[in-house]
Amino acid sequence: MPSATKAELLNEIRVALRGLAHSGYGTADALEDIYEAYVWTRVLEAARRLRWTVSYSTPNGHWSGTLLLRRGPGVIYSTAPFTFAVLTKPGVPSLEVHLGVMVTGRSGVAHECDVLVLPAAAARAARAAREHPGYRDVCLQAECKFYTGDLPLGLARGLRGLSADCSLGGAGGLVTNALRSASVGRLILHNRLYYNPRLTPAYRMEVRKLDRRLEHRLRRWS
Repeated sequence: MPSATKAELLNEIRVALRGLAHSGYGTADALEDIYEAYVWTRVLEAARRLRWTVSYSTPNGHWSGTLLLRRGPGVIYSTAPFTFAVLTKPGVPSLEVHLGVMVTGRSGVAHECDVLVLPAAAARAARAAREHPGYRDVCLQAECKFYTGDLPLGLARGLRGLSADCSLGGAGGLVTNALRSASVGRLILHNRLYYNPRLTPAYRMEVRKLDRRLEHRLRRWS
């Protein structure tokens, strides 16, 4: 089973953050939370390669220089301090990259997105209205799972339901350290979602695959 230590993931996060004093995470944090932050930084790196400028902000617009990333599901309009990334590029609408925020699906039910990219204008409107962003605002989504065993088929079924309610076909998918599962892969790919197993820093080929998938989806907003 491809694995990674907290120290390895934290080092990759620090490299991607390019000079920030502290990521806000440490070895006391849960490995699953650090893994989500690692995938979040892969989105930032993909955006940089597409010539987006990456900066950071908080719900009140004041950022102290230290990241405070979410360690569990939350709401985009929370008054508690948390950090998200802002992607800007001349001539195109800005985007925000979040960890662990809720999105309202077609059914009216709110769903957690481990990693979420949405238009900055939609994010600001949701904060002002104190409501979840809507499924139509999702630019890119990633479900992140760090497992010590095989992936359960129920995970793919759950992602299929999330995709159906939030119209994620072409925009969402599953990122995991677990080995490739034929049944999980078939179900996910059948629903036009991407599937990136064996994703750890040591498996550079899988990292490159994810990077290309993220770039492909971000390019639509460039």
